Amino acid sequence: MWLVLLLVGCTRGPKYELTTSHSGSVDHGYGHAVGFSGDDVAVGAPHGVGGGRLFVGSTQVLMGTSGDFLGSALFSGPELLVAAPRYDGGRGAVLRLDGTEALSGGPGEGAGGHPVLHNGQIAAIHSGGVSAGDEGWAETGRLWSLVSATLMDGGSTLVAGRADGSLVGAAGVVASGPPSSLYGFALAACDVDGDSVAELIVGAPGWGEVHVLDAGSGFATTQTIRGPQGFGRSLACGRGLWIGSPEEGVGGTVHLYTDVDSAQPAQSIEATEPGAGLGHAIAAHGTNPTVAVAAPGIGEVRLFDDTRAKR
Repeated sequence: MWLVLLLVGCTRGPKYELTTSHSGSVDHGYGHAVGFSGDDVAVGAPHGVGGGRLFVGSTQVLMGTSGDFLGSALFSGPELLVAAPRYDGGRGAVLRLDGTEALSGGPGEGAGGHPVLHNGQIAAIHSGGVSAGDEGWAETGRLWSLVSATLMDGGSTLVAGRADGSLVGAAGVVASGPPSSLYGFALAACDVDGDSVAELIVGAPGWGEVHVLDAGSGFATTQTIRGPQGFGRSLACGRGLWIGSPEEGVGGTVHLYTDVDSAQPAQSIEATEPGAGLGHAIAAHGTNPTVAVAAPGIGEVRLFDDTRAKR
């Protein structure tokens, strides 16, 4: 099935053009997570019968076992990291592309959720908190996102989004919002104000909000971007801030903000296929202007590139 897209709001900033697409099984959850392995797009399909799957380009490179949720989250860094939080009977793991374990959980621990790279080591969520070597901590509440945020002194800290609407680190709560807002459901870190320090970006899709926090000065909120319910379901930092809004419009929408002080995005990409869920997941390539946008409702991932666009 082809995904029909509309490009709207292209009045300023980079104009991204559709370059290619990949498709897979809706039933397997193809597009639940996206990332990059080198210059190739990586796609997680964690609900596959017989086990979760990971695709790189059009090739399946990993398949787990039933119920392991392999591919439920991906981290694109020096190497691609693949979440498998119910791997091996529930102990969980973060996997490399060759299937070896980059991080392993204990019996029933459910480790490996939302892996990130922090101070050169792999960190991930597990059922009892955050695994990060000496910087990990225990949590009794459910965690659903994790990011490594830069501080003003040049250091960094891990921040997790908790299901009660709070952001937590090893020292406790650093910020919070109403639980119904789903504050912290998605997290990202990028410099959106040009001060060479990455701000903490917090999605609150229950209320259709994205908050910009200054991690260098006590995580104070400096900007709030608002949209319809579901806005902020996914976040990615590329040549600007990409925000997924999979419930918006007929088939979901993604928005690119090159100036977070503006109430309007530089560009919006809207799917016209009913229930496509465009923007459920987004990933920006670290070294080129390619952005991957998932529409798992129709089992598609689209790649956009601005290098051929007219300015």
